[in-house]
Amino acid sequence: YHPLQQLIYLDVKKEKIDEVISYREGNTINDGVIYTVKDVSKFDWRVVGVSYVDELVDDRAITAIEIIIIIALVVMIFAIIILFVLSNKCYYVCNVLTDNKVPFLSLSKRRNLWF
Repeated sequence: YHPLQQLIYLDVKKEKIDEVISYREGNTINDGVIYTVKDVSKFDWRVVGVSYVDELVDDRAITAIEIIIIIALVVMIFAIIILFVLSNKCYYVCNVLTDNKVPFLSLSKRRNLWF
């Protein structure tokens, strides 16, 4: 099957048939085109499928990139929120410790500092 088969029949599109005939059985990628070759030995035929890489990968790759960007933004937003929450708590604790002159290792006076 060729996605542009109608254009080939009308001689609008040309395919490198001599080059494709030389390909071994299996998949070959050449100039952004995937050729899938299967030998049918019983009839001495070769079946060749043609797919364009940009048609196959483009939509999925764009969707994957968009999902990764969205996830990265959500993670960054949560990280910023956590940063602000922790920095406010640390700021409060530092102010209480410095204003009250409470030694840092005095656990009995620090118990109520963390909410």
